[in-house]
Amino acid sequence: MEYRSRVYTDRPAYADFDAPAKFQAIQSIIAKHLREHPKAICSYSGGSDSDILIDLIERTRELFPHLPPVKYIFFNTGLEMQATKKHVEETAKKYGVEIEEIRPKLNIVNATRKYGLPFISKAMSEMLSRWQSNNVPLSIAEEYFRAEYKQEKYNELVERYPNCKTTINFLCSCNALGTPQKPSPINISSSKYMLDFLRDCPPRFSDQRKVL
Repeated sequence: MEYRSRVYTDRPAYADFDAPAKFQAIQSIIAKHLREHPKAICSYSGGSDSDILIDLIERTRELFPHLPPVKYIFFNTGLEMQATKKHVEETAKKYGVEIEEIRPKLNIVNATRKYGLPFISKAMSEMLSRWQSNNVPLSIAEEYFRAEYKQEKYNELVERYPNCKTTINFLCSCNALGTPQKPSPINISSSKYMLDFLRDCPPRFSDQRKVL
């Protein structure tokens, strides 16, 4: 049986429409949400995805003039390049909207001193923190790897460590059906030697999200 993620199986009908019809369907969805949420706030980063989103929203508002305005927020962490900040200003002028700039209470330097830096990545840090909290041994990865019938082994692990499916999926690099998956940000194989490293150098800190 071919496994397909919920991103594919639960995709909306308009995902298979041709480009013009898909665009109109998305505009209808935006219009519906803005009618239901007249005080909507949209985060705008100045990146390409944000550019597409603000264009979709403002084109929709132009098509349906009765729709309420959207409040746009730009979070300036202090790391943004001058070109990005200039692009944010130009985008606000282009669409005739206000993009409010918000800065964090702590700058990057003080935030890293207080909370540390993510280990490898934010996703890896989060998953390692879950692993520590759940107290699941690294050895399950070897068990799963050596198992001839991996789905049966996966079900056995889930029964052995209840409420730890996410951690088991992470350590065994498999999906919710127990099928092996390619490296991704939510499994440990995304970092080639991470398992070996953790075996040789067990963490001495309690939370992977605050390690360095």
